[in-house]
Amino acid sequence: MQLDDNEYLVDYHNAGSINKMLQHVALHHGDLKGIVHAGALNDHIDYQQLKDSDMERLQKDASYLLKHLYSALTEVYPDGGIRLMALTKGLMQKGNKKPYLNIFQSPLWGLSKVLFNEAPTFQVQRIDMSYFPEREEVTALGNMIASTELGGGEYLLRENDFYKSFLKSEPIPTFQLEQKTLSAEGAYVVTGFRGAAFPVVQWLQKRGVRNFALISRSGSAIEEVMKRISEMRETGLKVVIVKADVSDFDSLSSALGIIRTNMPKIKGVVHAAGVIEACRINELDERGLAKVLAPKMRGAWNLHSLTLQDQLETFLMFSSASSLIGLSGQGSYVAANTFIDQMAHFRNKLNLSATAINWGVISDVGMVADEVELERYARAQGFIPFKMQEAVEVLDKIFDMQPIQKGIMQMDIETAAAYYDQLADTGFFENLLQTREADEANGEQFDMGSYVGKDEALDAIRSLVTAKVASITKASSSMITGSMTFKNLGVDSLMAIQLRNQLEAVFNTKLAVTNFWKHPSITDFANFLYKKLEETVSIEAEHDNVSEVKEGNWFVKPSPNPNANIKLFCFHDAGGSSSLYQGWAELLDDNIELIAVELPGRGSRMAEQTLENMSDLADKLSGLIEAEAGQKPFVFFGHSMGGAVLLEVTRKLRDYGLPFPLQLFTSSTPALDAYNHQDVAYEISEEELISRFPHLSSENIEDEELRQLFIKIIRADLK
Repeated sequence: MQLDDNEYLVDYHNAGSINKMLQHVALHHGDLKGIVHAGALNDHIDYQQLKDSDMERLQKDASYLLKHLYSALTEVYPDGGIRLMALTKGLMQKGNKKPYLNIFQSPLWGLSKVLFNEAPTFQVQRIDMSYFPEREEVTALGNMIASTELGGGEYLLRENDFYKSFLKSEPIPTFQLEQKTLSAEGAYVVTGFRGAAFPVVQWLQKRGVRNFALISRSGSAIEEVMKRISEMRETGLKVVIVKADVSDFDSLSSALGIIRTNMPKIKGVVHAAGVIEACRINELDERGLAKVLAPKMRGAWNLHSLTLQDQLETFLMFSSASSLIGLSGQGSYVAANTFIDQMAHFRNKLNLSATAINWGVISDVGMVADEVELERYARAQGFIPFKMQEAVEVLDKIFDMQPIQKGIMQMDIETAAAYYDQLADTGFFENLLQTREADEANGEQFDMGSYVGKDEALDAIRSLVTAKVASITKASSSMITGSMTFKNLGVDSLMAIQLRNQLEAVFNTKLAVTNFWKHPSITDFANFLYKKLEETVSIEAEHDNVSEVKEGNWFVKPSPNPNANIKLFCFHDAGGSSSLYQGWAELLDDNIELIAVELPGRGSRMAEQTLENMSDLADKLSGLIEAEAGQKPFVFFGHSMGGAVLLEVTRKLRDYGLPFPLQLFTSSTPALDAYNHQDVAYEISEEELISRFPHLSSENIEDEELRQLFIKIIRADLK
């Protein structure tokens, strides 16, 4: 609701309400430059009285609001170009003079970290101010907001200076400090013990702990873990399993009461409980985010609150390396682990024991071990899986240094920097890169002016593109021809991101991942790139208003054959393009010319508006096919939706008294009465759409820009 020219009444918890505001701003106030998310700037929180339910409630104006803002922005401004700045106060330790850290903002910080990586077309920034900023600092913040040169990423603003974080490696100690023997008389409370935590339980045993209270929501464990517990008991250890939900204050309080009654004094806590649900931020909802936050955020806060009277020697929390980088596709998990990271600093500021370990990708136990796809994506993003025993050995060597927060991980830093190129540009990986060429492309830099004529420049472009494709796909450059498509060469969405990053460095220009699908072969892409470099236009030029875009070719002829006696018209599937029939021409008799139909809005016609009316499409195609066929006989083939299209085109040919195809061939095209039309209605939710077309999931298409493009195309086709 608009209150006056410059003020709106908006429901923070409703993306639709924010959407309406943005549409009104776009209509009446011109181009939107940016949004400052200041909803989490709450400095009136009494952390001594704060409950876990309060921590979740505060997310509505913090992390939940960021998710709703982004959802609305992507709908109103799908091409991006808008700044989205998330503000926090007193969250980070550096220069923070307040006795507390404002840790309820941690999930907002983590979520914006992921959004920076997932949404490169938006300029996502996060700024942490002092808990109580002075006038000078507020002025500096105003200057940062007004600046058009401030890059995306992370800033800690303290007075008139700002700082940025970066990764730093530390060698594993080759010496052993005097090893601290942990309490044999006290009890250690362990949550989430069924996964990666159990090797840590065994390590604690070696360190002297004799009493373990293992907390589980079910009150039991899998057979293998129960067997290990039995073995521990046989050695004289006291091990009990207590049923409780760590994210529920009353449930945990009751469990700790049982432990205090039946076991020695609590001397240590290991908090390893957690869940992971991989999805991109625009797919998140409040319920899904709350589900992942619960065991980490609410659980850690409950353990902290309920053990303040215990004299703990250890408060060890399991975090993840994903929260250091802002791992794409894991927004909720990064948000939850960012809270764990800051919880360690929060307790340290209170002179309480605390250590957060950002574990890397563990291959044999835990969440990644249970999800093969998670390991695949982790490798593509630079993480090298390793065994939990190796990780525990590192923990053993650093534990006596009493670290507040440490990452234990193995990384291919070059791969990580190439995948997260925007993050790399902030200097985040700089200390870990032993050598880094300015262009990340093995010293290669394309200079259009050094070539004589178009042909010479095109040859050089083709060679460079071929070399990069060969490097990424592990193929031989000599085996790659110009007619080969990226798809047939095995370039998936993950490889496409890496290829895009390398080519941007070589050619010093911005590229979209979708360029590889708009110009699907090496030659097509080289021609596109030549034109782009020649005209020195920005990437936004690809998104010109469709009313100004000339109609492209409806027919793609991989191997033009004017002497052929029969023309074979092939119609692609819903969401597909003419590239479906790549390679078919070589399999046909010389007497047949393959003509693949290319509908608007995909392939080489990506800049055009998709068609949403079958009758109009069939009407248009019937005339074009008549003209293309001339006096020669022709045949139709259609796959899936293509079968329905060829049927409607044939009906139009009949209605207009035009020549018929000799034969109709279809594959995977169901009878119109063989399925529920509501199952494939274009307006179904994205979740339902992905259940019908699993290849559209974020797991299969990592790049969100590309995925949303395919979703848009398939909705238009279904309509």
